[in-house]
Parts: sequence; structure tokens; C-alpha cells
Amino acid sequence: TVGLYFPESYKANAEFNDKGLIYIRYGEPDVTARTGSYSRKSAPAPSNESWLYYERPGSPKKIFHFLIGEYSTGNDWRLSPLPYPTSLKYSFGKRDLLQDRLGWDGKLDRLYISLRRDPNVRGAINAMTIESQLIDESRKAIATALSHDRHTWSKKVKPLRIAHQIANFRESDNKTRMYVYLGLPAPATDIKYSIGIFDKYWRKEAGDAAQPVPSDYVYDSFSVIAKDYVLTPGQYHYSMFAEETGGHRIGGFSDHLTVPAFPAGSLALSDVILAYTIGQSGTPGVIRRNDLSIVPNASGAFNEATPLLIYFEIYHLGLDDEGGTAYKLEYKIQLASKQKGRKGKQARPKRGEKSSITLSESRTGHSEFAAVHTRFDLTKLKAGEYELLVNVTDLNSGESTSRATKFSLVYSDGS
Repeated sequence: TVGLYFPESYKANAEFNDKGLIYIRYGEPDVTARTGSYSRKSAPAPSNESWLYYERPGSPKKIFHFLIGEYSTGNDWRLSPLPYPTSLKYSFGKRDLLQDRLGWDGKLDRLYISLRRDPNVRGAINAMTIESQLIDESRKAIATALSHDRHTWSKKVKPLRIAHQIANFRESDNKTRMYVYLGLPAPATDIKYSIGIFDKYWRKEAGDAAQPVPSDYVYDSFSVIAKDYVLTPGQYHYSMFAEETGGHRIGGFSDHLTVPAFPAGSLALSDVILAYTIGQSGTPGVIRRNDLSIVPNASGAFNEATPLLIYFEIYHLGLDDEGGTAYKLEYKIQLASKQKGRKGKQARPKRGEKSSITLSESRTGHSEFAAVHTRFDLTKLKAGEYELLVNVTDLNSGESTSRATKFSLVYSDGS
């Protein structure tokens, strides 16, 4: 091992321990508990500390116990399934440590009560059962905690709302053109954004560095922008970040995505774009497809005065003997699920009474490709979350394929 240097473990523990592993993931705990000494003996309790993180949206309550072992040195704090060493024999010692953590968890409270009120054999057995349950639960909870984290921000920093959608379309050379379209709070003149597309090994494939948000297209209090990237079909990671000048509002997201292929030989559909406007070439738009200009709706929210506009493409339609195509389009709009009002009763819409729309039409053409755009009147629908299902049937080959997307309908008075 010539040329290698290994630090002594007691020096490493001064800088690195299990407290640090938890702190860098979840930040400062909401409540901290320590027990200095036992009530019946002058001897100090083992070095102990427990952290409680309250439940928050998307993050359940978490409890972590830390101990320094009897023969450990320095700052060697290690995670423990219980607030005391499993080797501790004194019931009063266990009670003292549990008392300082009362109200944190139902099982800890039951363990305290069992040790306090029932010191006989039956109580000891009951306490051992609860301890065994806590140890088993702790193993699972710690494994989950060490594979997740939680973002915390300065109190001056506020979240920046970002609406975003992705739509994939066929490109030449067996590639796929992926559109990322965003809605950022208007006016967005002080906001810069960046987008990154990475392969499954996190090597950057495409993206745009930080740049200001243009203010050309503002709809429903959103500045609408779109970027497109030509990619090889496969698995990717993507991320987007936006920040207001001065850093007082920050937002972003990241996720995995599958970029689909549109191979020849079988009927296929692109993704469906929900739009504010769709016009002929030369009219305002942030996405341009087949002589059309589109302003997409990244939020997917519409009101009763705004028709639902959609755009999609069909690939590999079968040709008849005369080189013609024939296909049937079916559209179904329906409530995504049963939705309830605030008091648990079925929500009562103030306007539309319908919960679904079904339409169909037949079209013909002279190419294996078709670009489709249409609109839907939403005034007769209830407010709520909806799913739009687009189904295409090739009347020449008999093949069918479909795409689904979601949107919400909110009346302008908030109902």
C-alpha cells in the first residue's frame, strides 16, 4: 500500500457520522431531545440524541435516534433503532429516555407506559414485543430515509410556479423531435431558465443554458415558451430550473422520460398538444408544425370561455389500391375520477351538467401521414379534472391506436 494514506478512524469520526448523513438530506430537525442523566442514579446516561421531523406535504414524519457506543470515541454518533442502547438493562433508565420523547410516536408512548405501569414479567414481555416492532420498523425507515432527501430554503426564498409539458413527434432518420413547453409567471422579464436533457448515464445530450424568458406570448398569467430537441429514441433524464433575478423565487423539476420511436409498419400517434391558439403559418406561435403556428397550454387548465384546442399527428396510415387513406377519429372527454366537494359531498357545478363528451368523424387523404387539429366546446361540462382520449382507426388496415392526456376545467368565477 505504498503511496496510500488512510486516516485513523477516530479522526474521521470528528467530521463524518450518521448525524451528518441525516442532516445533509433533511436539514435542521423540528424537535431535538437529549437525556443527560438517569433519575435514580448519579451516573450519566449514554450519549444520546433524537431528532423529530414533522410531517409535510410529500414528506412523512421522521424520527431518528443517535447514540455514541460505550467503547466509541470522539464524535462517533450512530443511528439506533431505539433512543437507548439495546443492551441497557435498567427499566428506569429506559423510561427516563422515553419520557423526554413522549408524544413523538404512539409506539414509543406505549413502550413508556408499559415500562412505567407494569414492571412485572408480563410488562417486560410486552415491552420486548414493542421494542422488537420498533427495531423492525426502524430498519425499513432508515433504509428509506437514506435513499431520499428533502429540500429546504431560506425563509426569503419563495417557490416559483412552473407549468410544463412534453410532446414527442416523428423526425427523419428514425429520430424523435421532443418539445418541452413551459408556462412561467408573467411578467417574466426578471426570470431566467435552463433545460437539460441527459442520457441514462447522466451525460448531457441536449439543452439550453440560462437565458431570459421572452414576453411575446402571455396567456392566463403565464409567459409561454417552447424548446425542441431531436433525440434518438430511448431512456433519458431531464431537468429544468428557473430563477428570478435576485434569487427570491426559485423553481424547477427533474424526472425520467422515455422518448418513443415511430417505426414504419404499424399505425402510430404522436403526443397530443393542448393549445391556447392554433393558426396558419405566419400567425403568432411558439411551436410550428406543418404550416401551423401553435401556442401550447403548459398548465393544461382551461375555463368555460376558452375552447379546448388540440393538435396531433398520425403516422403510417395504410394506402388503398388507388393510393388513398381512410381513417376514423374518435374523441372521448370524461371526468378523470369521481370528485368531491370540500365537505365530502359530490361537488355541485354552477353551470355545465355534463361529465363527458364523445365525438367521432371520418377523414380521407393521400399520404401515410396526417396532421390533425380540432377544437371542443367545454361550456356544457362540469368543472373538474378530465381525461381526453384520442383513438384512430385505419379503415384500410383495420389497425387502431390511441393517446390520452389530461386537462382541467375551471370556471372563471372559481367554481
